[in-house]
Amino acid sequence: MQLTLQDAFALAARHESAGRRADARAIYEQILAALPDHPGRCSKVALREIGEGRTDTACERLGER
Repeated sequence: MQLTLQDAFALAARHESAGRRADARAIYEQILAALPDHPGRCSKVALREIGEGRTDTACERLGER
């Protein structure tokens, strides 16, 4: 089953709310594969990086765009 972009973000948000960070991140990475420059995907992944204590990686990721 393929999701729309909006549905994919909604599913990832539900995973995040439920504490399933790895599942949410997997969805964001799938969005990255399909739409590498999508700003929502970039910011969500960067926020994940910050939440996991990898601020340097988050800044690098945001600097890519």
